[in-house]
Amino acid sequence: MTKKELAVGDSTQLEIIYSTGKTVGKATKRPTITTNEGPPSRNVTISCDVVRAPDSTYPVVIKPYRLFVSKADTIEIDEAKFTIQNVSDQPVGIKVASEPYGYFKLTLPETLKPGETAECKLKVNREFLSEPFEKSVTLELTDASKTRFTIPVVRRFIGHSVAPQPQVKVPQAGGTGSH
Repeated sequence: MTKKELAVGDSTQLEIIYSTGKTVGKATKRPTITTNEGPPSRNVTISCDVVRAPDSTYPVVIKPYRLFVSKADTIEIDEAKFTIQNVSDQPVGIKVASEPYGYFKLTLPETLKPGETAECKLKVNREFLSEPFEKSVTLELTDASKTRFTIPVVRRFIGHSVAPQPQVKVPQAGGTGSH
């Protein structure tokens, strides 16, 4: 648990990470937020429908459903492209419902006609390239249900050299011992 002190009347953002693990289907978690103001604690309800076959989502299909913006030795990947396809018979509007403040620049269509596919782009802002992270972006559609899709965004450092460890020499046993 991380504590953050705020001045009276100030505000902050909270990051609540909901790891679905191996959950499939509908799930709900209720983290508690404790403050020294008002009621002793408040619960936030997070509900989702975890889909293991992302090609079968409705009313849109997002590919890939997870974005990697990693660094491998001399190769810096600071952006990822993905597509959103409208698989419904109605136009849908798309907006960002939630994203980690300042991490990304997103390029998205405002609307998609039925059957239309758009290429989208997520670019990591320079100040966040030096750290690994696991974040996500949640998009909200303008359909009747205000459907939301969360896209995980992962940054790792792959294949970076590690300082060599000292070698320890183990003396060979003499020829008279048993094995």
